Amino acid sequence: MAKSKSKIQINFVGEAASDVTGSCIHIKTPHKQILLECGSFQSCGSTLENYKINNKHFDFKPKEIDYVFLMHNHVDHIGLVPKLYKNGSVAQIVAPVGTKQIAEILLKDSAHIMATDAEELSNKFKRDYYPTYTENDVDRCLNYYTEYPIGEIIQLDEYIKFQFIPSGHILNSAQLELWITEGNVTKKIGYTSDLGNVHIKKYYTNIFQPIKKCDVLIGETTYARETRIANQKMRNKDLEKLETVIRQTCIEKGARVLIPTFANDRTQNMLTYIYDIFGKDEDFNVQVLV
Repeated sequence: MAKSKSKIQINFVGEAASDVTGSCIHIKTPHKQILLECGSFQSCGSTLENYKINNKHFDFKPKEIDYVFLMHNHVDHIGLVPKLYKNGSVAQIVAPVGTKQIAEILLKDSAHIMATDAEELSNKFKRDYYPTYTENDVDRCLNYYTEYPIGEIIQLDEYIKFQFIPSGHILNSAQLELWITEGNVTKKIGYTSDLGNVHIKKYYTNIFQPIKKCDVLIGETTYARETRIANQKMRNKDLEKLETVIRQTCIEKGARVLIPTFANDRTQNMLTYIYDIFGKDEDFNVQVLV
């Protein structure tokens, strides 16, 4: 953290700094405070572990945040935004056009899950656990949403301007180019959020474009290990396996195939892959249920 009051401070305050989920970055300047996303922690551990982490006090004061930039609608990137407004934030939410309506669905679903988790914990440990936030908190935060077009430089105030850049991840997802001006000095911060794989065909999203130049680049690297890199040849084999498994299991054996997927984007893409394979096959009469 920079100590000089004239410097831009960047603090990695979310769980994604050391784990996979819970993206949240706090930027502080002499005149503005900004959050890059505010996601919930979603581990494979216990409900209690997730509850404790998501209910920790923020490492900043929500009332002092001026802008919250949200780049795409996965809950590990937006899932704690209602908690900000439950704790007094009045920050403007800056999001790509076409994302608010889907965010409302996901956040209200999260509020329902949090209520169920709190009830489960209360019954199990015989003490009161309260939801991280409620639907009322979701409605409150939605009042602060402003959607902006992707690919257009926007001047928010005398200190801050930005541009959303296509990330190719999910519907209306974006990277962020953020210009911060203090005095006669302007610095540019780039933030990738999650990126799509340019080698794999996806539906319902934009085409990735790189951030070409910045003073600081913050990159999400969840899937960047060499062992996790997938290319088009590997994806073609995956689709061949998908067809083989469905034919052998559903058609030949009359059994079921269960495919666990994330609700936002992967389910829609999986349904489309299945349609691409079997949609014109007049003999295919297997029900596809979601």
